[in-house]
Amino acid sequence: MPETVYNMLVQIPLAGVVVYVVVLFLRFLDKMLDKFMGFIAEQRQANEVSISLLSKEIKELGETVNARLSLLEEAVSVHEATRPANIEQGEVTSTYRRSRKPKGGSK
Repeated sequence: MPETVYNMLVQIPLAGVVVYVVVLFLRFLDKMLDKFMGFIAEQRQANEVSISLLSKEIKELGETVNARLSLLEEAVSVHEATRPANIEQGEVTSTYRRSRKPKGGSK
């Protein structure tokens, strides 16, 4: 037999070993892919639950803010209706500033 035939007969088992290792590796990758896809599904479900809880909380906070804002607007309108007409806010502030004594030593 020619030498090339001997070389080919020697390489056939080596090629079989390489194919076997590749098949093992592909099986391992398939198992890891299944685990990873399961993990992704769990994360997706957890994110959906978290987002729904956050959405509910944001809605409740918005309602609370709106309720308190309406109370504040009502209080301001009552205050403005009961405030004497001759007192302006600027006069009260300037009077307060003049009557305040500076802290520290005399200048």
